[in-house]
Amino acid sequence: MVSYRALELGVSARYLGLIAVAFALVPLAVGIMIGRLVDRSGPRRFQIAGVVLLGAAGLGLGAAGGLAGVIAMFAVFGMGHLLVMIAVQTAVANESREDDIDRRFGHFTFVASVGQLIGPMLGGLVATQAGSNGTRWALLLGGVIAVLSVPPAVAAPASVGRARPAEAAGDPDQPAPATDLRSVLATPGLTGSLLVSFIAIAAVDILVIYLPALGEERGLSVGAVSALLTARAAASMVSRIGIGWMVDRVGRLRLLFASVLTAGLAVAALPFATSFAAALAAMVVAGFALGLCQPLTMAWVATETTPETRGTAMSIRISANRLGQVTVPAAAGLMAGFAGTAGVLWVVGGSVVATGVAVRRSWPPP
Repeated sequence: MVSYRALELGVSARYLGLIAVAFALVPLAVGIMIGRLVDRSGPRRFQIAGVVLLGAAGLGLGAAGGLAGVIAMFAVFGMGHLLVMIAVQTAVANESREDDIDRRFGHFTFVASVGQLIGPMLGGLVATQAGSNGTRWALLLGGVIAVLSVPPAVAAPASVGRARPAEAAGDPDQPAPATDLRSVLATPGLTGSLLVSFIAIAAVDILVIYLPALGEERGLSVGAVSALLTARAAASMVSRIGIGWMVDRVGRLRLLFASVLTAGLAVAALPFATSFAAALAAMVVAGFALGLCQPLTMAWVATETTPETRGTAMSIRISANRLGQVTVPAAAGLMAGFAGTAGVLWVVGGSVVATGVAVRRSWPPP
């Protein structure tokens, strides 16, 4: 909706990349600092601040009258999204038992997927029905929806998700000491989980960006491409609902390794699909496998860190994802100029497989 709003305002398409960068750049700069503050003060106040920023940004985007306003408000939106994600992921990690953490992160990412499915549909409906400047009303609606999430954020108990060291346990208002960033980065398995999360979310973005181009080359209609993207999202949602059951039977790291390899092979196989049915099968397999990567890496990070450092660890993970969302599509765009759409998908699929093989070596000993 933000891109369409900018185009409605007469912004040249060549400036749309600046808007995307605005979403990621500020959070990249302050993300780790926010994570350390969450470790000190608990996630509740940052969750509240995040939803307030999301609401303000949605309303501001609807009211923006030019490129500068859109970029500024989308940067605010990115900041709000960062605060909410770090706070909620930290709360989920700190409130979960180790034997239940995969299921909880699976449900968390499932609910996020539901929102990502409903949001574009609702925004598109409003924008279509509102006529001229319809995206303005869609963005205003998004701001209102975000504002509606403020009361439940405020109602959450102050202690939810908060972790304090033993020496501070007698005083619930005493903040935890500052997190040692180097010790967090040295956490066993953290680098591996970051790499998997980075490449998995980049692969999803590449599929969304380049599937329309591949569909056009294969003679698929816009409706067929939309159906393929919907199938991928639905398959991811299904895998996240059943993640607890799968982890109980296979184990987290084995399941993660299998999902990364399967996802990479499915993405690389997509250019070979010569029919809609073959493309649908590849997208369903890729969606199911990629859907497992995010909650599994969240759980991996949470179980390898202490409650006092999880906010910092989650912020590092989210910052790595944002970096991937900025750099990988840009690199893919350069690659598409000489390798074509199929070449991009082959390279991305191969990179996913290679990441899985490399990360396998970072598993902790049994």
